[in-house]
Amino acid sequence: MWGNKLKFRHLAGFGFYSLILIAGCAEKRFPAGDFFAVVVSDTHISRDESKDERLRKLLRQINTRQLGDVHLVFNTGDAVSRIFGDYTDSNRDTEDDRLQRYLDIISGSEVPVYTALGNHDYKIGPNVDSDGPFSKDQIEFAESLWQTKGDIYPYFSLDYNGWKFIILNSMRGRYRERNFEPQQIEWLSGELQTQMPSILFFHHPVETDNLKFWCSFDDLITEEKEPEFFALCRQYKNNIKAI
Repeated sequence: MWGNKLKFRHLAGFGFYSLILIAGCAEKRFPAGDFFAVVVSDTHISRDESKDERLRKLLRQINTRQLGDVHLVFNTGDAVSRIFGDYTDSNRDTEDDRLQRYLDIISGSEVPVYTALGNHDYKIGPNVDSDGPFSKDQIEFAESLWQTKGDIYPYFSLDYNGWKFIILNSMRGRYRERNFEPQQIEWLSGELQTQMPSILFFHHPVETDNLKFWCSFDDLITEEKEPEFFALCRQYKNNIKAI
């Protein structure tokens, strides 16, 4: 964090749901002007229609300015509990297409919604372990569905009001027993070289010196597993304002 120039305020719980105030200041390396972003995670669209309504309610609150003048929404993963209710090579449960339901819900937002992919977003049907290692073929197939249906890519960035928002993918390296594959790390290095104040979004938590264990240790992004990622964070620590 960087003093009082960036503030988190918890509003309610999905997995978490926060409002970020990003404020300008006099220093030249920070842009002028305030804007707000809502960050939500683990919406887990499933057979439970209350989860659909919870997300719709949040977007209605944003659309009607009940949360103030929100400019951006980020979902940091596990948008769905799995992509389809049931799936085999010969049968796809199109009646329970949860990816499409998620896309239909966020289409009602009057502000842009940017989605990072979590482990459940790669789970095709019920016979896949969302916490297990995914093969490269499974990863690429799931990503093709997100891209084709929703124009949502495995990782990407956007610039807004002098800030860079970097949406990473902490699942793509699973077939290598990692979080980030080498191509993504190389891409991240290029994004950080712009020297813009940046915020990183991704699904799995990072091991820090102030960690509260609310997840499995195996799910942590550690320096042992991701030395290149931690090296980039140290190299660009003055530009990375939050993760």
